[in-house]
Amino acid sequence: MQKKRQKGDVDAVVISVIMHLILFGLLILSSLYHNIDIMGGGEGDDGEVIGAVMVDTGSAAQEWGRIQQQKKGQADKQKKQELEDKKQEEQQRQQELEKKKEQEKQKQLAEQKKQQEEKARLEALEKQKEAEEAKAKQ
Repeated sequence: MQKKRQKGDVDAVVISVIMHLILFGLLILSSLYHNIDIMGGGEGDDGEVIGAVMVDTGSAAQEWGRIQQQKKGQADKQKKQELEDKKQEEQQRQQELEKKKEQEKQKQLAEQKKQQEEKARLEALEKQKEAEEAKAKQ
């Protein structure tokens, strides 16, 4: 029985080796018939083109610095513009206050002139009455 078992084991190993040899043979034959294109910089027909870019870190740093300066310059311009706007608003307020003061002054002068004219008219009426009374007494 052991001989049968040993013979069965040997047969299994032999069959396994033969099957593996057949498998390897088929793989080798299929690789000979199958065309593999190597992708070398996008020169293949069906392959993808891969673009590679070399980056100069010095110029990239300069560009980044320039962009930062532009952003900073824009912020400075905005601040300057805001300050100028505030100054203009303050000047406008000052001008409006001066105009109001001038208008008040003009009103006061007009009132004083009116009062003086009224006083002069009343004095003239008084003198006229006195003159009429003096005529009437004579």
